[in-house]
Amino acid sequence: NTYAPIAVLGDALRKPVPPPGHTGKKKKKAPQPPQPDPSKGHTDAVMGLAWNRLQANAFASASADHTVRIWDLSAPALPCVQILSHHSDKVQAVSWHPNEASVLLSGSFDRTAAVVDVRAPSAHRSFHLDADAESAVWADDARILVSSEDGHVVCFDVRAGGRAWTLSAHDKAATSLAVSPRDPSVFATCSTDKTVKVWSVVEGKPRLLAAKEAQLGALFDVSFAADGPHLLAIGGSVGKVGVWDLTDAAAVCDALRLGRRETPVGGSIATSGMRAVDVHTSDSETDEEEGAAAAAHASAKKAAARTKGTRDSGRKSKHSGGGQT
Repeated sequence: NTYAPIAVLGDALRKPVPPPGHTGKKKKKAPQPPQPDPSKGHTDAVMGLAWNRLQANAFASASADHTVRIWDLSAPALPCVQILSHHSDKVQAVSWHPNEASVLLSGSFDRTAAVVDVRAPSAHRSFHLDADAESAVWADDARILVSSEDGHVVCFDVRAGGRAWTLSAHDKAATSLAVSPRDPSVFATCSTDKTVKVWSVVEGKPRLLAAKEAQLGALFDVSFAADGPHLLAIGGSVGKVGVWDLTDAAAVCDALRLGRRETPVGGSIATSGMRAVDVHTSDSETDEEEGAAAAAHASAKKAAARTKGTRDSGRKSKHSGGGQT
């Protein structure tokens, strides 16, 4: 099924304005593409979104056009009410403070994370990274977690203004972070190295609780279920959503004070719909070993199809991006 949007925030593409002295006569010229209008919305890809849970009409978006925009969802025209330009490169992530409605966190390819009170945006505080920011979230009222392209996760103390700790979490880009709604000392990371990991901060230092290769290709997003602290959703490059039932990991159960159960047959990673995963396709960055495994699987499927008198069909997925929210 497909769904049509009920609203679109921003309409940054406008028709080109005729030059002075234009007579209105038609001339045989190649049509000009629409020009971006910064006053109406982002002029490049939207890379991050955040809904303000404390002020439901406030919505933030981060973009490759180097800006963060604040939108008023209660107004009829859904206008952009504020443009924040404190970053000098693409803004990858944005997150509202959990208890202060006007405070916003952002992470950028300019290798900084920034905390800004939108009531006084010129007084923002920046925190420097060793690589481009990939994800940024609030750990609690005073600490932020930022993951970066070099696979590191850094915890900053916003009030003290310095690093609390640095974690080498993954071998490749640490693309997403999620803090457990049950215990803020527990957080999850995922990476283009195709693994998802769960960590716990004990006595000021992070330690690994559990790790799994999700068989979903390169991983780009991870999130705890708000009403199910034992469930972790993961999105990857093969076009599927995985769900990890963390009750199969004893260390995670202990940290989150969960009851443990035995892992079901086939493992506890499931695609959306809670079906057991049987992923044999791979993303475009697959190495030769995975390619050989995929080819062997394809040959087996063809043999089975000939036996049954059926033919398997493949599917291709397409991805698109734009400057609208």
